[in-house]
Amino acid sequence: MEDYASRYAALLSLVEGTGYHATSDHVALPRDCRFIKKNNTPTGPDLPGARPLTVLDRLLMNRPERRRSLELDAAWKMRDISKPDDRRRWLSDHLVTQNNECYYCGVDMRQATEGKLIGCRPTIDHVIPRSRAGEDTKENTVAACEACNGAKGSLLPEEFKSTEFLQRRKMTVLTPPDRLSADPSSRFYDAAKLERGIHVFLDEKEYFDVEEYCESEGWIRLPAGKARTRTGRPVTITKRGKVVVRYEDI
Repeated sequence: MEDYASRYAALLSLVEGTGYHATSDHVALPRDCRFIKKNNTPTGPDLPGARPLTVLDRLLMNRPERRRSLELDAAWKMRDISKPDDRRRWLSDHLVTQNNECYYCGVDMRQATEGKLIGCRPTIDHVIPRSRAGEDTKENTVAACEACNGAKGSLLPEEFKSTEFLQRRKMTVLTPPDRLSADPSSRFYDAAKLERGIHVFLDEKEYFDVEEYCESEGWIRLPAGKARTRTGRPVTITKRGKVVVRYEDI
């Protein structure tokens, strides 16, 4: 196992001149902006934005290879040459250029302010991480959703794009569910997804009054006039064909 003294001698050289110190009984974590003792107890001076350790943090600390990259990211974060005002300006410019979409998963980050999706808050991300000699410049940054930024960590873009996380993320935020119902009593009902708005096409014709659809089975259910069931839901008829669905905000 790598000697703690040598590890933190290297870490100390990175944060030299920042006013912070690293010793052999502390661990630096990015996004925490603080030094953490090996028993997970916060110690030392805090930087703005510090937060308590999460369960995920503790799990990552138990993986030596991941822990090392986290420590390096923390060191680079402390010595970033850009100021908060610069970052905010960069982020605003990137959001305009990227049409408010996450650089990695493509989600519309405006949904964060509307409360429709979790993890969509826009953040600034270094394309080439600081821990891998990436520069702290506008040209090396992009606008990324909070979820992708946190999951990417010290990975390069080509490494991150092949991760299972990003594939699942794209399926979640870009693709509506295979089956969805507007009936609150149905197990296929999902208020959050319905609130986003979904375009439903059957054989390339769009329908606007769909009560339920199933893309894989190829059918949609539409109201049959004004008739109602005893529970007040519309009586429906089923139409079959090729069903295609997509979110309205994509």
